[in-house]
Amino acid sequence: MKIIKRNGTEVMFDISKITMAVSKANEVVDEKVRMTPVQIQRIAESVELACQELGRSAAVEEIQDMVEKQIMAHGAFEVLGLFHDASGPVAVPAASHGAGAGAALGGVGPAHIVRH
Repeated sequence: MKIIKRNGTEVMFDISKITMAVSKANEVVDEKVRMTPVQIQRIAESVELACQELGRSAAVEEIQDMVEKQIMAHGAFEVLGLFHDASGPVAVPAASHGAGAGAALGGVGPAHIVRH
């Protein structure tokens, strides 16, 4: 399965890029609100399945949206705040604002999902 990078080129989908980006955001939040490795893996697998079901190459922006929706579905709003700070804005419920340390991620976010 291939995905479309922001510059229009196609590259092979790499589930580990999603796992790595979500994990990096997860490592920065307070331990009490962290997702488990199983939850992170499920997010990546759900996004991979959704991409396969599209029947076409997904754009990196679509993948980013899918990842963010999955993080929200897990209620990990602090992680979402860090994840989206590294990649751009996302609609986040008002109660979840406050986390914002995208710089702590070293720029790792959805944009890095397709970089090699």
